[in-house]
Amino acid sequence: MNNLGLVLSGGGARGAYQAGVLCAWRDILPQTMPFQIISGVSAGTINSIKLAEYADDTNLGLNEMASLWKNLQTSDIYNSDFRSVLRNLYHMLRSGKEMIETTQLPRSFLSTEPFYHYLLSHFDMSRVHHHIEKMAELCVAINCFDYTEMKNVTFFQTQKEIKAWERQTRRGIKTHLNLQHIMSSIAVPFIFPAIHIQGHYFGDGSLRNMAPLSPAVKLGAKRIISINLRGQAAQNKKNSAPNLGHIVTAIFNSIFLDAVEFDTQMMLRINRLTEQLPHPDSTTHSIELCNISPDIDFGSIALKYRKKFPRSIRTLLGGWTSPELLSYLLFDGEYCAELIELGERDGKLYRSLLQDWINPKVAGTVPGAQP
Repeated sequence: MNNLGLVLSGGGARGAYQAGVLCAWRDILPQTMPFQIISGVSAGTINSIKLAEYADDTNLGLNEMASLWKNLQTSDIYNSDFRSVLRNLYHMLRSGKEMIETTQLPRSFLSTEPFYHYLLSHFDMSRVHHHIEKMAELCVAINCFDYTEMKNVTFFQTQKEIKAWERQTRRGIKTHLNLQHIMSSIAVPFIFPAIHIQGHYFGDGSLRNMAPLSPAVKLGAKRIISINLRGQAAQNKKNSAPNLGHIVTAIFNSIFLDAVEFDTQMMLRINRLTEQLPHPDSTTHSIELCNISPDIDFGSIALKYRKKFPRSIRTLLGGWTSPELLSYLLFDGEYCAELIELGERDGKLYRSLLQDWINPKVAGTVPGAQP
């Protein structure tokens, strides 16, 4: 077994790009899921669970994943009518001011109640559980942030004998995955509400997640394909004070993207040190890493579909709605379809590597890893 891991990072609607990359490999992937370890966070969780749901028919799973993104509408994710948004905003401000200890008042700008019903109708968790039970090597992980203990938590399900782990800022919990874990993983701070699970409140797994590759390693991955969603944003060379949109975008980038690049660099340094050890033991080995990072400007693409963004939110956010912020929150089928197309273009560049890696007899190269 080649212990091949797939790590899918967060990025809101940008997650459609990941679907495109994966779809570019349709004709070279075996029928049964070739990734033994699948770890997702935020939007990456949606793609991870869809892969696990169709672990017995990879091609069909990829088609379902692409269809999901191409047919997505904002109303599938959150309530965006003026009344709902204003009511949520009022209750969020009231709960913060009065410190009301109740789960009845929304503590976020938007309500994701539609997304829960969307998950119920589009995701079959019983299939996920069935595949994990039948495929001895399959591990599926969902990453969340525990507001109660201020730790990043990896909920994972597998038949393998893997113990839970505990670190100062993160922990791993072996459990039976459900829709609440998905809802937690995508709960972006302030934007979407935290989810209550077994006495704790959980939010977006990108928060304080300084080692996004670590869960895959903990679950046994020896080779990792990581698809991140940073992109290449247009640079504002004017030496002017940042507006609200730029500030919010910087916060979103730090939540979703910065840790992936940091952890990639850290893993590559550890690999180089490991290779220089004169007498490595059986527990010491390098992790082969392929990091796929899009060379596109998500903000410019999203700007073309700006009118698809709910009018209520455009009006209330005003200057906050920068192209970059739009690229995270624009859950629109046409926008996502373009990202899938770009993802397929980039995914084709890694076909030869993947063909080597899904064959345990052949050692692959790592063209996607950054020095």
